[in-house]
Amino acid sequence: RSARQLLPFAGKKITTTTTNHIGLPRSFVVSIQSSPNDNDDSTNNFDDGDTIFDGDGYEEMEFVDYSDPNYKVDLEAFYPSLNQKESLTDEEAAVKIEEMREQRRKRNDEYQFETYFAKVLQKGSSEFKGDWTVYSVVRDAGTGGDGGGPPKLAPDSEHQVTSRGKKIKVETDSEWRVDSERIVHEEFPKGNDNDNHIGINLGTYWPEKMSSFDFRGEQGNMVVGNAYTICDADPVREENNVDEGPFSAMRTEIGIVSDGMRFRVKFDYRIDGDTTIGNDLAPLSLHQLTVCRETLDAWPLDAQASSPATSQALFGTEGASGGLYDPPPVGGEDQRSQYLFVNLKGKASILFPHTIDQGGSEAKGWVFSLDWTPGKWRYQVDRKVRGGTKVKCLRTLELSEVRESDAEEYRPRDGGQDMRQ
Repeated sequence: RSARQLLPFAGKKITTTTTNHIGLPRSFVVSIQSSPNDNDDSTNNFDDGDTIFDGDGYEEMEFVDYSDPNYKVDLEAFYPSLNQKESLTDEEAAVKIEEMREQRRKRNDEYQFETYFAKVLQKGSSEFKGDWTVYSVVRDAGTGGDGGGPPKLAPDSEHQVTSRGKKIKVETDSEWRVDSERIVHEEFPKGNDNDNHIGINLGTYWPEKMSSFDFRGEQGNMVVGNAYTICDADPVREENNVDEGPFSAMRTEIGIVSDGMRFRVKFDYRIDGDTTIGNDLAPLSLHQLTVCRETLDAWPLDAQASSPATSQALFGTEGASGGLYDPPPVGGEDQRSQYLFVNLKGKASILFPHTIDQGGSEAKGWVFSLDWTPGKWRYQVDRKVRGGTKVKCLRTLELSEVRESDAEEYRPRDGGQDMRQ
């Protein structure tokens, strides 16, 4: 919502990361300073690098689009000669400006890379232990736009899985520090027994060796506040763009981290049929959905026994109160019929497409939403992607944050709108 509408959420941070009209990433961080009398004990304190705006005026707020040819702030600081027009040709000035833009992009890449490693993977110093519920998809004849009813999710199996991450070094000629680093994810079932993960897809939902460049947006990976999304996909043809498709399979994940807990949902999409017979643009159909309820360094059921708060946050009331806090736009009636809404234990609800068209317009995008209330605060993260063959490419990643006690009062009632940038 707009800055003025965010005022009731004093002390909280709302971040939107998006790509601009030529595909370059930019980040907007709106941080609202707590009042001196705010004794909230929330653990979501401001991080280093947050921009704190004093007072209610927001006079210093600036949303920067580096692709805007009229943008001049900071140019002189980076390249004083840019304002000396007589010393640069138009071509030379364009090169200098692009260098500045790329430096800013790389700074944002680094911020995303380090924030993801610190918040989602706990800097590699801890591991999440999770109780995973795998759902299979039951489709009636004709489901997916051919006249049948919507598919249904059926609980298929339960698993205990450990998840962690680490950084590794790679060789590079670049002088940019993070260009020599990669994030590697590891997930393995309890006991690491192959029999323990029959029926569960432990395939990658992320780049095998995740670099800072993988957070540019078109790869589908991004962090916003204490929420994140990641993605990996298999092109139909080897010669296809790995980030643009069309895809024979796509795996994506959305999640929220709070107070030593992590609640995330994995979506596994695949093409039905043989892609060797002119089926390149066949729709992606949901094959499997996995709900991961996790706690740091302890199995959730053990933590549940010792902590009523953890029990309620992960296994308590089914569904977010009143449905999604801020329902996103999902297109017209035809596209709306391709979505499922599911309530989950732990005050959580999810909205997602069960069938994703790859032959439509890029403008016909898709959204994946997770609403979760782990304690005093309620969070909703929306992964919004482009349409057509660019279903991997993020349009925006949005996070809404509100006190649970205030959620109904400040619930958006705009009929489903995108966050204003």
